[in-house]
Amino acid sequence: MATRFPLQALLDLAGERLEAAQRRLQALEGERRQSAARLEELEGYLAEYRERLAARLERGMDPPRLRDYRAFLERLGLACDQQREDLRVRETAWSAAREAWLEQRRRRRAYEALEQRHRANEARREARVDQRVQDDYAQRLLLERARAGDGEPG
Repeated sequence: MATRFPLQALLDLAGERLEAAQRRLQALEGERRQSAARLEELEGYLAEYRERLAARLERGMDPPRLRDYRAFLERLGLACDQQREDLRVRETAWSAAREAWLEQRRRRRAYEALEQRHRANEARREARVDQRVQDDYAQRLLLERARAGDGEPG
């Protein structure tokens, strides 16, 4: 009978850690995409309001309203800068999580390779035991036939 893989607990733990790392990576990927979409949205608003300002300036605009519009554009620009920073932070976190996932995957594969080696060794061991049993049986059968043959008249 084959013996249990002695590192099975570590293999199971590596699998659990790999799954957890994958879930974390997927969650961070979602956050990264949301942040990128938000940045794209803000940059779209900024471009749209700059175009509106240019169009209004061609028609003429009173100074207080121009100041308000420029202040709004400045706040929108700051929001874009903050969103770029948020995206950078999320991309950094995603990259770190990806490296952690790759490391967990490497460990899992290493344990799987050890498990495969263990199973192959066990199969060879069992084959040797089976062969030994077969050889013993064949030898006993030959001895019994030889004994039976010695007692017969010739």
